[in-house]
Amino acid sequence: MHAHTGLRHFKKAISAVLQWTGTEHKEIHHIFMGVLAGAVNVQVLIVVKSLIDVIYCAQFQSHTTGTLDAPQYSLDTFHTNQSILVTLGIREQFNVPKIHSLQHYVSAIQPLGSADGFNTEAPERLHICFAKKAYRSSNKHDYTSQMTAWLQRQGAFALRQSYLDWLNHKLNSEPEGEDDDASDEEGVPTTAQQRHTVAAKKNDCGRLSCVDEDPHEYRCTISASGSVAVL
Repeated sequence: MHAHTGLRHFKKAISAVLQWTGTEHKEIHHIFMGVLAGAVNVQVLIVVKSLIDVIYCAQFQSHTTGTLDAPQYSLDTFHTNQSILVTLGIREQFNVPKIHSLQHYVSAIQPLGSADGFNTEAPERLHICFAKKAYRSSNKHDYTSQMTAWLQRQGAFALRQSYLDWLNHKLNSEPEGEDDDASDEEGVPTTAQQRHTVAAKKNDCGRLSCVDEDPHEYRCTISASGSVAVL
């Protein structure tokens, strides 16, 4: 296509795009119909147009009965004409999760509101934390069990960190001048130990290490079970 204000020109074609984001998807929607017009069967154009209409209607910030009827009509048109893609050998079937999810858009918008407030950032972030980092921590062979063990250890570290944060807050909030042997709760260090509060910190690898206010006088370790010992 010729260059035009507001339209992106994919000089190396869309197959050269390595990572698709919402921006790229919107930009290609702007030019799809212009690129395909006159180059494909009219029924193919109907399929593409109806699918793009569903996507655009789903992005509305507010809806009425009419705006909800429009994407449903476009989706019905898409399903009516999608067989042309099978006939032309473009696809063998349409058992695609993203295409299946389109039929739930209208029924989900009615009770939950417009879909403009939803995105994929949360599951993308979870994929990084629970899949990518876990895989990188493995030796890349039989990684499933290693990833599971890594995630279990991260959970144990998080629980220990939560306990140590509570413990430090407990010790720092107690009034001074109490007897050294006094302890409000079982397992809470005495005031003599309060002067050398153990703090847990995470390094870049996610492991816990213990430091003391006076490292030359006190040392501490974390056992395999996660318990803290002051030496």
